[in-house]
Amino acid sequence: MASCLHVPDGLQLHPTRNLLLSVEAKSLCQEVKWTVHTEEATQTATMRSHWIVSILSILVTMGLLVIIMGQLQVLGMLEKATEDLEIKSQALDDKITNEDLFRVTADKLLRQGQKVVEDLEGTLAKLSAEMEQKKTENDACQAEKQTKNEELAGAESAHTETEATLISESDAWNQEIATLKAQLTGHSPICDHVKNNTLAVKLCGVNTTLTPVTK
Repeated sequence: MASCLHVPDGLQLHPTRNLLLSVEAKSLCQEVKWTVHTEEATQTATMRSHWIVSILSILVTMGLLVIIMGQLQVLGMLEKATEDLEIKSQALDDKITNEDLFRVTADKLLRQGQKVVEDLEGTLAKLSAEMEQKKTENDACQAEKQTKNEELAGAESAHTETEATLISESDAWNQEIATLKAQLTGHSPICDHVKNNTLAVKLCGVNTTLTPVTK
């Protein structure tokens, strides 16, 4: 800008008046320049502020996006870890349930085993008493059997002796019977002298048969 105040051609002013106008024009020109400079500086500062705010907004937005993406990744990891923990927890619960079931079953079997042992102990005690009783009865039976065997041996010995005696006597009787039979079946000389006696003749003519004694 060459001059802040332009005087039209053909306009003649008083020199003093012209000087005052010139001073005022210069002052006014300086104010205008300052105002224009201030407005330009303000506009420049405003534009810079807008750029700075835009850049900061972009940076903040990018930071937020990064944070959000990181949080999403962390959430995915946490979800996976949660699923793994749930699976492990379920497996642990199943294991604990199986262990509880095994413990209950083992306790039940233990009680049943203890009952069986108690029953067996009672049965063994009863059998032991019965065995002692049977042993006593067997000992008495063996003693009685020994006595009966001794009595039987004595009876057999007596029977043997009696049988031997009977056999001996039977042999003697059989020999005597044979002798008598021979005498009866043979001709007696006395019969020659009793021929006139009817009874004697009759007796001499009788044949008597004697049966030997059997053993």
